[in-house]
Amino acid sequence: MKKFNIPKNEMHFFIISILFSVAFLSQVRAESRVKGKISYQDETIHLEFSGKENWQYDLQTKADKKNYSIDILIDPMDQETIKSFLSFKSNFIQKVEINEKAENNKTLIRLLLKEALESFDYLVENPSRLVIDLYQKTPTASPAKNSAEPLKTRDLKAKALNKAEQKNSKEISSIRKPATADFMEISSSGSTSGEIKNSKNTFAGIYDGADPFYERFTLKDYEIKEEAIILSKENYYIPYPDLDLPVEEWNKVKKAESVFEVIPKDTPENKHVRLLQTLLDNKRYQVFFKTYDWFMEKYPESEYLDLVKNMKIKIHIEEWKNKNQVHDYDIATQMMRETVEKNPQHPMSERYSLLLGIYAFDKKDYFNSLRLFQNHNKQELWNKKGSFSADLASLGVALSYLKLKQFDESYKSLEKLEQATIYDDIKAEACYRKGDVKFNERKFDNAINEYKAAIKKYPKSEYSFPNAYYNQAQAEFLLEEYKESLNTYRDFIKKFPQDKFTPFAMTRVGELLEILGADKTKVVGAYLETNFRNGDNPYAIVAKLRLMTAKMKGMKEKEVQSTVKEIADLAKKSELSGIQQFATVLIAEGYQQRKDFDKALNLLIDYYKANPTIVDRNLFSKRIVSNIYDKIESAVDKGNFLEGLKIYNSYFDNWLKPSTRMDIKYQVGKAYEQGGVFEPAIKYYNEVLNKIYSYKGSKEGKERLLKEKLPPESLLNLRLAAVENENKNYKKAFEYLKAIKDPHQLSEAQQIERVLLATALNERRGDLETAELYLTELLKYWSGKPELIAEPYLKLSELELKQNKKNQALKSLEKIDQLMEDTKLVNFDIHKKALEKLAKLNDDDKNYDVALLWYEKLLENYEDKIPLASARYRVGQIYFDIGKIQKASEVWSSFKGENSDIWKKMSKEQLRSHEWQNENKKFINRMPSSTAKP
Repeated sequence: MKKFNIPKNEMHFFIISILFSVAFLSQVRAESRVKGKISYQDETIHLEFSGKENWQYDLQTKADKKNYSIDILIDPMDQETIKSFLSFKSNFIQKVEINEKAENNKTLIRLLLKEALESFDYLVENPSRLVIDLYQKTPTASPAKNSAEPLKTRDLKAKALNKAEQKNSKEISSIRKPATADFMEISSSGSTSGEIKNSKNTFAGIYDGADPFYERFTLKDYEIKEEAIILSKENYYIPYPDLDLPVEEWNKVKKAESVFEVIPKDTPENKHVRLLQTLLDNKRYQVFFKTYDWFMEKYPESEYLDLVKNMKIKIHIEEWKNKNQVHDYDIATQMMRETVEKNPQHPMSERYSLLLGIYAFDKKDYFNSLRLFQNHNKQELWNKKGSFSADLASLGVALSYLKLKQFDESYKSLEKLEQATIYDDIKAEACYRKGDVKFNERKFDNAINEYKAAIKKYPKSEYSFPNAYYNQAQAEFLLEEYKESLNTYRDFIKKFPQDKFTPFAMTRVGELLEILGADKTKVVGAYLETNFRNGDNPYAIVAKLRLMTAKMKGMKEKEVQSTVKEIADLAKKSELSGIQQFATVLIAEGYQQRKDFDKALNLLIDYYKANPTIVDRNLFSKRIVSNIYDKIESAVDKGNFLEGLKIYNSYFDNWLKPSTRMDIKYQVGKAYEQGGVFEPAIKYYNEVLNKIYSYKGSKEGKERLLKEKLPPESLLNLRLAAVENENKNYKKAFEYLKAIKDPHQLSEAQQIERVLLATALNERRGDLETAELYLTELLKYWSGKPELIAEPYLKLSELELKQNKKNQALKSLEKIDQLMEDTKLVNFDIHKKALEKLAKLNDDDKNYDVALLWYEKLLENYEDKIPLASARYRVGQIYFDIGKIQKASEVWSSFKGENSDIWKKMSKEQLRSHEWQNENKKFINRMPSSTAKP
């Protein structure tokens, strides 16, 4: 604490300056009823209360034999909260009881438990909330070891008490340790006047006793995936604000309370001064100003002039802070400046001089703040060795240079201050802020080194300077030193769990885990914890948005509409730079994952056009092209080649014109191939293949193959072989097939296609043995999906028939039928052809019994799906020829399909002919032979 000593004089008043802790200078919020939520999350009963700045509560766990309960004594709750608590049901809780008129008019919540539960209660800032988690006991859990003394009080504030105040508080309860977390006191050393203080400024931090080193946020070297790092360059990570640490000692100077004491006298003048003091104390400022003007006119030579002027200065400063009116600021600073210039020895001049610089700095008037801080140190009265205000002004000079981007001057000023000051706290602050200079200069390597050096040189001060960890992690992230950044963010979270920037750090941890290739559940877990710990904290918005869009893929349409609206609303409320753009990208990602490419494209393009000056053009262009590719690919994969080409042509002269993506040209080639237009297909395939050849061994090539959905080299050679074969360029087709060096790059279906194509080419060359060898070797060693080998068996049977190997051909065809029986996955058309051939081959060999079996199987499986009237006619014909006329009649009576009329007519004529012959058989037999002689 620093006192400004004021000598007694004839003015009969004292101006006492006291520096209070920032934690106790905030106004207490108006009393209101507590709102609460109770829910079941991840095997945890989660209770959350809001509506108070200062929390006075008591939590007790009771156990009586087999009866367990938890009592929570809290300020009065609203009726909606009470109803929700009373209706809550869980496997852990038998019943919830609430007494609205417990001791001291508080509310008692009694949870009657089915089993003993551990409790974990903690406070959260911004906004202030009390959180209580209840969970099952873990037998193996051991108490967390921590050098800090665990401390729990019944009167906790979102901003912690200092030790002296804690000691005097009557609300301190016995020390008790939560099961999975301890409250750690992290002290912030630092003196206002260089004197040793009796108390330290502290704040409560929470760390997880089950995971004290935050191992859940780490990755081993072998878990890091280079491919994920490359792919992450296509993702969008919103820039979080840098941690611009305020000067705590400046805050104490600003918060110093000026106390005015007027010794009562029985004179009108004295009574009027005391009236002014009353108006000041009661915050009746407008009446004060009118009374002040009257007093100055009535008593121009008053002995209380200095006192009332200082009262007015105080009021104008308060009005400026509360209403941000320039008028009040100008009047206050002008009066302060007059005091400093006319009477440097005035008890308030030193403080006013320093405040003039601080206030100018707060207003971002850095040219003026630099001048005012320099002027302060030009005053010999205050610039003596050991002057604390001079050190604070020197710090102001350095920081003003920093804001003016005069980085060399700023760095030199900090170095000079570190060497010159006699105060350890100022030495540490100057050293730690040197890292900020390099960080703002965007010399990130130097910034990292400066922060590390400061931590090593002044380790006792590290808890006062979260910027050393947070900005260091930011620098490492921007340098793409992702693992180092992850570890530094983890240190920041561990050391400063209640810093307002911790939600940013937690969110970035999730993003870094994603960048480094961690399992998605681990990434989502980090976002969930960020959201869980921080709720509606605006600094946790990015994690919340990522969680919401991640779920869009599986949502119903109404849920998607609701989610998109909520994301947009959250983004509008956020003050985070770039959040609108970020939200747009995330929503588009959600649509893209749902394969709703039109909505994604419209959203991105509309935002791009509406915000041409601020949009990240490179980012949006890539996202738009990515959706165009997915839209083309989706159409081509469905065989809708005309739609794929239409999409390509509609974007060719705009979004695709500057694009160098080769995977789009591959899809265009596929579309042409599907349409039977082979020359353009060959052109596009060759262009892509040549580009892939040029990428070989290069960093660009490696990144392209990952970032784009490019086909492997073997697949491109296969496609070229296929289209050259269709284009009757058999020699080229064979060359492309030979160029396939790594068949393992092909899918199982593509490997089958390769063998069939090789077979066809060898067959066309007349080399039936080689063609057959391809198939027999494939079928001999095949270990893939059985249903894929049906077509090779069909082709093999054709080759075997050409070589007069009918028995082998029959076995190959029977194998197809067996595969269908076993798997039900064989292509219907292939199975139909196999059955037709089996029936025909046996029919040709007059093996009618076997032929009938295959014909009937063919009809049984496929007659309802495709026209098979000819096969049914042939079955009836066989029965007819072997004399089973009734059976033939039954078969012919069941023709199906529109094209069966001719077969019906033929079968009816044959049956009528047979009936006529039977009826006229005796007459036919009596007729003379046409060859008889007369």
